Amino acid sequence: MYLEATYQRKPKTTKALQYDGTEEHAEHLAGEYKNLLIQGSTLFFMEDYGDDYEEVYKDDWLLVSDITITDHIDRDVFESLYEEVKL
Repeated sequence: MYLEATYQRKPKTTKALQYDGTEEHAEHLAGEYKNLLIQGSTLFFMEDYGDDYEEVYKDDWLLVSDITITDHIDRDVFESLYEEVKL
């Protein structure tokens, strides 16, 4: 007999930063994080295991882990999934 149960994810904190869309910010981020690239004045994110770059738009969020960006999330999705935590 199989019993069904309901589960909820455990709370997890993550570091994130919001891209302001400026060339200065793009240059700073690309210098800090190895999987970000600038072409012209456009910032791109590349996942660790892929060859495709995603364009990062103004107000998009980047999840941060040490020297790499772990994910790129557009503003609306980020705001529906995350809330700021005061530590």
